[in-house]
Amino acid sequence: MSIAADLKVDIASFVYVDTDANGGSMSHNDIKFTGVIKATLDILSQAAVMTEAFAPNASSVLGNMGGADLPAFLPKGDVIKLAIPQITTSKPINISIASRTMGHSTASFGAIAINQMSLAGSTAYIWAH
Repeated sequence: MSIAADLKVDIASFVYVDTDANGGSMSHNDIKFTGVIKATLDILSQAAVMTEAFAPNASSVLGNMGGADLPAFLPKGDVIKLAIPQITTSKPINISIASRTMGHSTASFGAIAINQMSLAGSTAYIWAH
């Protein structure tokens, strides 16, 4: 299955509040995500995902994981694979934060822009526990 989206996401604010005795807060205001993204969605068998994602080599997605908790983390059945391929678009992903303020002040100490972000080559595996 393929998925394509023309993103137009607006977030009024993201606020961090420090709850210690001295308090304080920081707001990121008027956050926007825009751009085009494409993804593919596949269902893999447990055996296929073990070979592709968990193979013990540097090129596999999760193959360098280890430790005592790894067997409980591994999938026991089918897995959803979500991949973001390379695309050519005139609408790259852009993220902006119009202002950042502290406490109860409206004075901004700057804006942030992330321009032409690419997620191409990203892969996520999703399964139930």
